[in-house]
Amino acid sequence: MEPVYIELLARFTKLLKQRSYFWRTGLSNKQGSDALIDSFDAQIALIGTRIFRRRRRAITRLKPFVQYWHKYLSKDREIVDIDYCSSIPVEEDEEKIINNNFLEKLQNQRNIESITGKCSVGPHRDDINFLINKNLVRKFGSSGQQRTMILALKMAELDLLRKLIAVEPILILDDVLAELDIVRQNLLLEAVGSDGQCLISATHLDKFNKSFLINSQIIHL
Repeated sequence: MEPVYIELLARFTKLLKQRSYFWRTGLSNKQGSDALIDSFDAQIALIGTRIFRRRRRAITRLKPFVQYWHKYLSKDREIVDIDYCSSIPVEEDEEKIINNNFLEKLQNQRNIESITGKCSVGPHRDDINFLINKNLVRKFGSSGQQRTMILALKMAELDLLRKLIAVEPILILDDVLAELDIVRQNLLLEAVGSDGQCLISATHLDKFNKSFLINSQIIHL
């Protein structure tokens, strides 16, 4: 969606390694070290802010598609949500405001970082929470709910890519029906069989409905 993101991530990772080296090798005890760590703070805050904004933007664009597909696959029985959990929580999207907040947090954790050698603020500490009926899926979701969430994410990615690029993506699913009940199995097969190309691996064909098999090319390995 935003090719520059990969470059930003690579630069941020390199800065983190250099910053860790700064603490581990005793450079922080040498003359002029304050100016060096201030320089690290400025660069990490700037690059980290741009990563943060792009991640939050991507999740905002993806979320409606995930909610649509999860609602479809669960027959409207569950409410799904996605939260981006960041170490620099800022509601505004203005780069300067986020950057200043980031800088402040970097400076506040500097004493602890000098002991541990690890930066505790930034995109490398961020996470994404997936929730069903306000409960964390990874902690409280059943295996079926977890699988449904993953499928909703995959279908959402497919829809978002269709919207962004002119090429129809290929959907690849591995043993996808294993932990779904029969209702969700049929709903999924109906969805993936309607548009585009989908490759599905499976150990048995008995879980696929006949109409889906008739309209599919089956390759035995």
